[in-house]
Amino acid sequence: MNSMKEYEGHVNNNTFQISRILKYRNSFQPEIEGKFQRNNNITHIEVKMRLNLFVSLFMIFWCSMAFLFFYHSDLL
Repeated sequence: MNSMKEYEGHVNNNTFQISRILKYRNSFQPEIEGKFQRNNNITHIEVKMRLNLFVSLFMIFWCSMAFLFFYHSDLL
């Protein structure tokens, strides 16, 4: 059995945040948040995964510049 942890995080009341334990830097690692919702005898887990805000903004900028570069070269 593998005893190494793959994820770490914390739980507060009905919410949690977790992240993957990596031995290297990865800016594209998602931020994972979730919450527990109990309805009768059923517990639902809602999970939200998203990129870091700065990574998202950089990707929008990068893709926009690539689009403009290739679109502009098609016009020539």
